[in-house]
Amino acid sequence: MIINRRFEDIDKTSVSPELYDKIEKSVMLIRKAEHLSLEYSDKGFVVAFSGGKDSQAILHLAQLARVKFEARLNETSLDPFCVIDFVRKNYPEVTIIPPKDSIYHMAVKKRQFPTMICRWCCAEYKE
Repeated sequence: MIINRRFEDIDKTSVSPELYDKIEKSVMLIRKAEHLSLEYSDKGFVVAFSGGKDSQAILHLAQLARVKFEARLNETSLDPFCVIDFVRKNYPEVTIIPPKDSIYHMAVKKRQFPTMICRWCCAEYKE
């Protein structure tokens, strides 16, 4: 669901003034930070996408800002199929990156399952 319009094309009367102000501030901040992201990669921002409502909002803001970015979903091997299917159907622009190894095999290698104290799974699969 690629947004094919710019923030400047939004009709102010189509949303509440409060929401419009929040969208405007977010888009301006993303645009202001774009030059920093381009210093690290010529691909620009990487939008980490999970398929959830927060990820959808950030993706749409990046599209409205018209900045250079790529969106990625890093699979963990535990993701519900319905989430992956939802992303494939509704967000074809998101690159789905399969895990190099299942979380089970990674736990065997590390000799520990991830816990609230030792959260190695995020570093291995999401970051």
